[in-house]
Amino acid sequence: MSEKRERRCVEIAVRLTPNEHIEMKERAAQAGMTLARFCRESGLRRVRGSTDQQAISQLVRVGNLLNQQARLLHFAKAEGNCSFAMELDSLSDQMSTALDHVLQAVDDLKNGGRGA
Repeated sequence: MSEKRERRCVEIAVRLTPNEHIEMKERAAQAGMTLARFCRESGLRRVRGSTDQQAISQLVRVGNLLNQQARLLHFAKAEGNCSFAMELDSLSDQMSTALDHVLQAVDDLKNGGRGA
């Protein structure tokens, strides 16, 4: 079954200051959207700010790195192998960097998603 896409035929007008218009265009560009789509999605509460996406992406990365560390530890314990320390150090460094990015993204969100 194919669904027909509903045709958009209703227009609305919104008055903005020149600065608001610039900011909306910038936010749309950051979200990878046209201004019209950004307004539509924002108005329907479907848009997450680019900072939200960055934070989510970094949290996923941290979760993956934690999982890798846990696997290495379990493997090393089962094999009685202690040569995994260098790999764990590398993963810890990557995780620390990713956590720094997450914390920065959270700070950016607290400041309205505009960065520090």
